[in-house]
Amino acid sequence: MQSTMNLLDEALKVAPIPEWTKKLHLSRDAIAGAKSKGRLTPVIAGGLAIELNQDPARWIALATLESAPDSPAKEALLRKLQKTRTW
Repeated sequence: MQSTMNLLDEALKVAPIPEWTKKLHLSRDAIAGAKSKGRLTPVIAGGLAIELNQDPARWIALATLESAPDSPAKEALLRKLQKTRTW
């Protein structure tokens, strides 16, 4: 399954971080902070997805899952999503 870091990698092929922060109306450190945490917030993921002509709902959902605490329910959901063709 992809992660929001994959979306960020695609975005950085198009433009550098300062350009994205300006375009998405983010603070200077928002994307750099997300990058250091290894996951994007749902807001950043959705904004990047729209700008890259990708499905924002998918990336927002994935960012939400990434930020959820580890639990058996989260692991079960991730396994089910991996079996679907849309994820």
